[in-house]
Amino acid sequence: MDAEQALYLKQSRSDLRAFDLLQSADYCHQVHYLQMATEKLAKAYFWRAGQPLKKRHDYFLKFMRAIGGDGNVGKVVGIKTSDHWEAYIDGILPVAQVIEAMAPSEADDGPNAEYPWPHEAPTDAPASYRFPLTDELFSPRGKRFLDILRRLLNRFEQYA
Repeated sequence: MDAEQALYLKQSRSDLRAFDLLQSADYCHQVHYLQMATEKLAKAYFWRAGQPLKKRHDYFLKFMRAIGGDGNVGKVVGIKTSDHWEAYIDGILPVAQVIEAMAPSEADDGPNAEYPWPHEAPTDAPASYRFPLTDELFSPRGKRFLDILRRLLNRFEQYA
């Protein structure tokens, strides 16, 4: 792991700790920190080529698909066979997709964790919006997602 990857990884871990601390805060803050944690985890992974990444918010799904096809990553995080690992990742991709869409740049003119929308004539504020994602995180699939996210962060140095 190079120095730049370590910086993104450190911030991703910090963002996930903030997500954990904000469980009693408005949903927008939880969603925001979860989105940032996932984005930075993906950027830490893709930085390994030694090249700066574009300032974008759409790396997480690419990351999940990349590691989903790598049975060695599955083994590192405790999923023994590559078939199970690929199916596991496929099962949580819908959660990853919703999280990535929470970044303002990815949300178009719809719900995002940071700014009122639609942009030209706001009618909703993130602070008063109940994001469907928050309910999803309490479902079995959401719990599996959070579990694998924590494993990926905790064992990053072993697979990146």
